[in-house]
Amino acid sequence: MNDEQLFQSLAKLVDARTIDALKKTIIFKDGNQYILFEKYVIHHVPHGYKIVRITDDSTYTFTSLKYAVTWVTLDKCDMVYESNRVIYLDMILAGIEVSSLLYDTYLKTVKSIETRFIYSNKLKENSSRKKEITKELDLFAVKAKARQMARFNQSCNK
Repeated sequence: MNDEQLFQSLAKLVDARTIDALKKTIIFKDGNQYILFEKYVIHHVPHGYKIVRITDDSTYTFTSLKYAVTWVTLDKCDMVYESNRVIYLDMILAGIEVSSLLYDTYLKTVKSIETRFIYSNKLKENSSRKKEITKELDLFAVKAKARQMARFNQSCNK
């Protein structure tokens, strides 16, 4: 039985309202993209994940799928401050990763001890900033997961 036949069999068992409600709460993978809540599409791009909001064709790019899904969930729940903060922190995180790569390259090629010391300190500073930002992003991910689980439980109880 293929997916289309399965969907037709399911459609016979479940009414159209229930199917529409499921579409608005479900996350599924379609080929190389993820479709979330029938409102967002996440594509894998060379340097991260690109989100397209279907309703207004807005696009956003994130460094990881975890942060992209976190943003989508927060945006879906109308948590504006939190979703904007996730965008900002992810941008900062991407910049830190790029600068760390540059400092690492410079550290390998420089001869002066003083300059090596400076680049080494820059790498340590970037590492600590990355930990702080990742910790805050993970808190937003936990908040988004809790909110989404509450929504799933609410739709299951109806």
